[in-house]
Amino acid sequence: MAINVLERRQMERDAFCRACDKVIKRNTEEAIVWYSWRNKGQHIMICLPCSQTIGEMAEEFSDEGSS
Repeated sequence: MAINVLERRQMERDAFCRACDKVIKRNTEEAIVWYSWRNKGQHIMICLPCSQTIGEMAEEFSDEGSS
């Protein structure tokens, strides 16, 4: 995976959402995933409900700037 490329994919291993700490189950759930090279590097996983909330927050922010 290239650095900082966001992708939606099914988990191959159980993982934890970095926003809500929910377990993302392997082979059954998808998440938004990317790799961060900061502080020795790590993969970041966000569950789909949290990614939806983040998207809604971003839309609200952009709507505030356009009024």
